Amino acid sequence: TISIANLHASNGKTINFTLELSREDFEEAIIEIRKKSLDVVKELISNSRLSASDIDMIVMAGGTSNIPSIYKSIKDTLGVEPYINKDTAIVISEGAVIGAMQKWDISNVVQEEILYNDKALFDFGIGIKGYAFDLLIPVNTSLPFRVEKIYTTERDNQESLEIKAFQRREGYENSIKTHDKGIDFVDEVTIFNLPSSKIGEFKIKIIFELTKDDILAMSVDIADKNGNKIDSGNVKIKKASQES
Repeated sequence: TISIANLHASNGKTINFTLELSREDFEEAIIEIRKKSLDVVKELISNSRLSASDIDMIVMAGGTSNIPSIYKSIKDTLGVEPYINKDTAIVISEGAVIGAMQKWDISNVVQEEILYNDKALFDFGIGIKGYAFDLLIPVNTSLPFRVEKIYTTERDNQESLEIKAFQRREGYENSIKTHDKGIDFVDEVTIFNLPSSKIGEFKIKIIFELTKDDILAMSVDIADKNGNKIDSGNVKIKKASQES
């Protein structure tokens, strides 16, 4: 039974709303949501280059994990019995505490070997006008790798720039817009207080450096049409990954 007291109706009256909803009707209503959730799980496993057989344990988290059809869908899809001996409502907060301890605690234990890649695992590029994905580092490029490309402003007297880096997963070569499936946001550099200029006067050099430990470093240099570097005294650059 769903009960909501003191609802204000459009005619100005106050009503008390009550709805009898069976479990069967509820689970029928959330079928599409359940399917989307499973698609996210499958995509996560695929992006991690794993298969269902690599999964040893599934820990259910969040209040919706208590819905029987969600539990059954996970079990049927991955072939692993989900672990629900803990209070699912506090699993996420407990995980955050563990993550914080791992990040900031000082310890003397050993860690797994750091993995290095000889080839780029993804396509890397930036978003340009029209949400187009402009490729800078193709997948399977030998690492480490450094690339530069010159861009410019899109209108007169443009005061700021938002330069967003994206990665495109292998198998999604036909995804050409930054909002397409298979393209994920990586980092962003925002530049403020650009001096007045005409469209195309600035030369904006984007520099991508990808290391063997799969870290992408992005930097920006701005010059005028004669190649003189813009005075950085007033121009401010903010990088999303460096924000606290």
